[in-house]
Amino acid sequence: MDDGSHFWDPKPVYRPLTTSRLLANSIAKLFFYPHNALRSRLGLSPLV
Repeated sequence: MDDGSHFWDPKPVYRPLTTSRLLANSIAKLFFYPHNALRSRLGLSPLV
């Protein structure tokens, strides 16, 4: 079963917590910013 782990870490290398946190934060921004821009255009409050 594919759990999508290869998307986060294609190679089995150690990543510090701060790096993963920054990566997750940038992914969240890429995901939420266009969504929040659309919500604000529709007059809704942003999710983040």
